[in-house]
Amino acid sequence: MPSTELLQLLRARPFTPFRIYLDDGTLYEVRHPELVMVSVATAIIAFPDPDHPGHYRSWEIVDLRHVVRLERIESASQPT
Repeated sequence: MPSTELLQLLRARPFTPFRIYLDDGTLYEVRHPELVMVSVATAIIAFPDPDHPGHYRSWEIVDLRHVVRLERIESASQPT
């Protein structure tokens, strides 16, 4: 997947949470744009630490070649 597609979702205003699906079945939910850093070929996805607001518990590096789909997470308040 081109990094520009991921950047487009991260920079959208207003931001809409989305899911990143990988070819091995791994799924990441991105609820805040500051949780993802994008390079040309990879993305770093951070996971917040609930015990320490403003800090990250951990992070993972994702090779963008393995991203098969991006999907917006629809809000429960939106009509279906």
